[in-house]
Amino acid sequence: MINRYIPDFAKYKWERYKIPPKYPLYGMRSYGFLLSFYVKLVSKLSPYYSMNPFDYWYKRNIVLRKGLAITFKNNIDVLKECDMLRDDCKRLFEEGNFLEKTVVITLLKALNILRISVAR
Repeated sequence: MINRYIPDFAKYKWERYKIPPKYPLYGMRSYGFLLSFYVKLVSKLSPYYSMNPFDYWYKRNIVLRKGLAITFKNNIDVLKECDMLRDDCKRLFEEGNFLEKTVVITLLKALNILRISVAR
């Protein structure tokens, strides 16, 4: 459809496949297998596989890491009365990827904004 109706767009590489959409992604099984292998290879070799490589940014930006850690430390007390949830949030923040860390911070900040203390 892109090739037929907006061929100018077919010149640009797609984020996921790193190839222009003018090449069909369907049809022969061997082509699908090769494309799948190519996508996995590209994702392993490139830190910019995604348009939003959050984990890549997190690993390389000390200011971002410190900011998230400070925000977590300043807001975790909202869960002082709920040991299980606090422990889950600590574990997720310490062991999780960037998006999981932001989920924890979102929860803590929301509870602090609402001035809610989670009870057992």
